[in-house]
Amino acid sequence: MKDVSGQGRTVLFVSHNLQAVSNLCTTGLLLNNGTVEVSGDIEECVKRYLVSSRSVGLSNVAKEDRLKRTNGNILFEEIKATKNGEETWEFNYDQDILIHFTTKTRVNLEEGLSFYMALKHPYSGEIISNYKTVITEKK
Repeated sequence: MKDVSGQGRTVLFVSHNLQAVSNLCTTGLLLNNGTVEVSGDIEECVKRYLVSSRSVGLSNVAKEDRLKRTNGNILFEEIKATKNGEETWEFNYDQDILIHFTTKTRVNLEEGLSFYMALKHPYSGEIISNYKTVITEKK
């Protein structure tokens, strides 16, 4: 596609693969419900796409979708990240991240509870960091 576009042709590339989009394109068009939200520099379009995809709270995600990820005994209702007291999902590797989450517990936690979180690269999906902690011990 780079060869074709280098010959003076216009190529329309539609994808949710952000790494491919960033590598192949210089100009982007971000659509939201059929309306142009951003038009211009590809990095700005990708950045806005990433931010908009995280703005939906977990309470808006269908319960059935949340149950697919767990046994349903503990459900995440809200997750947000902050940097310097401001809510954001954009971080550099050397910045502290504070994650706030709210859960709904439907059973007694006598079995114990651990929390595991993996941070993935926004383009490749590769795990770049992970964290695990025990919240309550088995009784």
